[in-house]
Amino acid sequence: MKAAASDMKRIDDEKIDLTEWFFRNRAWFFGIMFFLPGLSIVEELVRSGHMASMVNIGFLPAFEVVIGFAFFVKSRRAQEWICGQAMVLTLLYVAPLYLGLG
Repeated sequence: MKAAASDMKRIDDEKIDLTEWFFRNRAWFFGIMFFLPGLSIVEELVRSGHMASMVNIGFLPAFEVVIGFAFFVKSRRAQEWICGQAMVLTLLYVAPLYLGLG
C-alpha cells in the first residue's frame, strides 16, 4: 500500500534505487506504521469489548516502541538491525496467535 501511494517516479528505463527511495521516504513509512498497532488495539476493543489475547497486550505496544525508535533513528546500520529485529518480533507475535487457534 505504501509503495503504491508513494512517489516512485521513473524516467523510461532508469532503475529505481530502493535503498535511497526508502531513506528518502522513511518518515512517511514509519509515520503511517506507527498508527497501525494502535488501530489494531482500538479495533479489538470495539469488536469484542476487551483484549482477547495477552499476546496482543504484550506485542502491540512493543511494535509501537520499535516503530517509534525507527522513525527517529537515521543510521542505515541501525535501520538494518531494526529490520531484523522486527522480523523476529513478528514471528514471535504470529506464532502464538496461530498456535492458539487450534
